[in-house]
This record gives sequence, structure tokens and C-alpha cells, in this order.
Amino acid sequence: MAITKEVILNKLDINVQTPHIEVIKRVSFYEDGEEINRNHTQTLYTFANEESLFVSESQFVQDVWTMVSASFVETSGSIS
Repeated sequence: MAITKEVILNKLDINVQTPHIEVIKRVSFYEDGEEINRNHTQTLYTFANEESLFVSESQFVQDVWTMVSASFVETSGSIS
């Protein structure tokens, strides 16, 4: 009886005014096709912890962060 893990992106909240993204994932564990445990993880990424984003997130989330952070003009606080 193998236990499998399934991770699904539930929510990706993007804030371009103060560049950050919030990633919420559902993590489920299955045994013989039946869900035995489910929880949610929530992570907030900013410029301060963006290195961990590139280590732990999917290419999709990494690409979103790259677009959000590249669009931010720090001196004016506006989007270019």
C-alpha cells in the first residue's frame, strides 16, 4: 500500500503595488486512491525571500514573480 502525495495550486494572489505574491496550495495524501489527509500551505513571497521562491515553486509561479517584480518601478511605486 503506497501513499502518494498530490499538490494543487489553489490560489495565486498577485499584488503589483507592493510587489508580492501569495501562493496557497492544497496538499493531499492518498492511500489506495482514497484521500487520507489534506492540508493547505500558504506562502508569501516578496523581494526579501524571492530566492526561496526559485528553489521551491513551479516554473509557472517563478514566471509570474519575474513579471511582477520586473514591472515594479521602486522609485515611483508604479507599474511600468
